[in-house]
Formats: sequence, structure tokens, C-alpha cells
Amino acid sequence: MKKEKSTLLILLMMFFLIKTPLFAQNYAVIKGNIVEVEGSNVKIQYSGALQPKIGDPVEIGFELEGDFIPMAAKWKVKEVISEFVWVESQLADGEKVPLSYLAIIRTQKAEKKSKNESSAKISQQRKPEPKKTEEYKGKLFIHPTPANARIRILNIKPIYFSGMALPKGRYHIEVSARGFDTYKQWVQVNVGKENHFDVKLNIIVQKQQSNAQQSDVQKDPTLDRYLKMLHSRNPLRVRKAARHLAQTYTHNSLALNAAEKFLQNGYNKYPDDWYYNDALSWLCKFLAASNQKQYRTTLQIVAEKASNRKLRKYAEESLQPLQ
Repeated sequence: MKKEKSTLLILLMMFFLIKTPLFAQNYAVIKGNIVEVEGSNVKIQYSGALQPKIGDPVEIGFELEGDFIPMAAKWKVKEVISEFVWVESQLADGEKVPLSYLAIIRTQKAEKKSKNESSAKISQQRKPEPKKTEEYKGKLFIHPTPANARIRILNIKPIYFSGMALPKGRYHIEVSARGFDTYKQWVQVNVGKENHFDVKLNIIVQKQQSNAQQSDVQKDPTLDRYLKMLHSRNPLRVRKAARHLAQTYTHNSLALNAAEKFLQNGYNKYPDDWYYNDALSWLCKFLAASNQKQYRTTLQIVAEKASNRKLRKYAEESLQPLQ
């Protein structure tokens, strides 16, 4: 009898030793939105009190009826800058990440320690000498042409000055001057060194508008706003602008030419983004409704070469009124 009790006790102890780690999931979930995509590198903006760590696993996907549907690729945090993180992965050939997708970051929770244990350890340790913050920063120098150009760093609050010390990371700089094209670029700042970047602005080439185009803008001051919205990085705003142009400016030459140029440059830009390709489909219908045969060549190219099947269908249908 004693032998049976001992055997049962050993089995129970083994069960609890094996079972315990299964319930010891010690991670927290951080949700974020995708704000920039560079090949297999994705920039995510997150919110909340927790901060991701380098190496944290990340899932990227979309929500469908309340469920999160992740992509097959596996992602990891490679850089953390303020409320943004950069993640990287190995994507399959032809696979792209739409800006409309969401991200879920799983980060390790900090272990809780008792007050007595913490105070005891603090009393035993000597206070470390404060390290110079300059050792962990690099100096940034932007050399613009023309020299009086305005320089801003868009992803931080401090105002730029030549030689300012910044932590290691990527910074979004903007250089602008009256009469010149605005320059925007991400630059890398490394610690313990001077980081110099030369920026030469291009002079704006003045384009003469026809009298018809000038009168179009004068008659409807909101047209310029919708043309700018068409180049937004948010696919929902692009779709809204395209639909408004197609429904309102059927015979406006300025709007039609802008729509044709946008189609020519972007029909294969985001083939997997539903909102973006729906916007392009609206622009195909817009060109068809004008009954101007000059847009037939552009629609023919989109119908034959677009990667998105829906876009090819609308481009092909839009060719018929222009026969």
C-alpha cells in the first residue's frame, strides 16, 4: 500500500512539473498601424504604455469580421524610435505589405519583484556613476543649397540646429526654400561621430497652364484640394478623391490630365491593396466618361499590364466608350 501511494505521489509531482511552463506565457500584446513600407522593411506606429524591444516577434495582417488574419511571413523588431518601430522579414517573390494592414507586437513582460527584495538589492549596490549622454549620441549636420533653406526633422519635436546631438536612429529630414522643390529623406544617425549630409534643392520649373485649366481652378477652388488628396499615402483618402473627381469633374481638362498621369505612374504600385486599386478603377471610369479618345492609349496599357485583376477589368470596360 505504501509503495502504491509513493508511486502516485511521484506521478502527481511529475505532472505539475511538466504542466506549469505551459501556463507561464509572460508576454503582452501591442497593436500598431503601418505607416511606411520599404521592401521587406516595415515602419509601425504603436501606442500604449508598453514599449517593444528589439527582437520581439511581430505579426502583420488584416481584420476580417473581428478576427485577425496574419500574413505567412514572420517579422521581428529591428529598431525602436520613439513611438515607431521598424520590423523586417523575408518576403516571398512578388509579396508586398499594404499600408492598410495592421500589426501585432508580442513583447516580454517585466517580472514583478517584491519591495523587500528590491530595497535589499539597492542597499547592497553602489550607485553607478552617471555616464555622459554624448557617448550615446551622434551629431547631425545638414548642408543645404541654397544655404538659407529651412531644415526640419519631421519625426521628432526639437527644432533642428547644425551639429545637434541625437540618439542613434533614422530621422526624417525636410529641406525647403522658396522657388525650389521641397526635399524629404530618411537619414541614419550613428553614435560617437559627426553625420554630414549634403542636400541640393532643384529649382521649380514653372509650367504654363492653358486658359481653360486656369479657369477650371478659378471656378472651383476645391479642385486643387482633391488633386492633392489623390497623392495621399492613405489609400482611403486616395479612393475618396478619385470617386469625387469621377462624379464631379467629368469634363474638367485639368482633373482628367491629372487622373491619367496618376494611372500611368501607379497602376502596378500596390496590386494587393483593395482601396488603392478601387481608386484606380474610379479613375478609369472617369477617363471613359470624358469621351475623349486621347486617353485610350493609357487605358489600353492598364488593361493589358496591370497586376490587379479588378483594375484590368475596369480599364478594359472603360475602353468601349472611346472606340
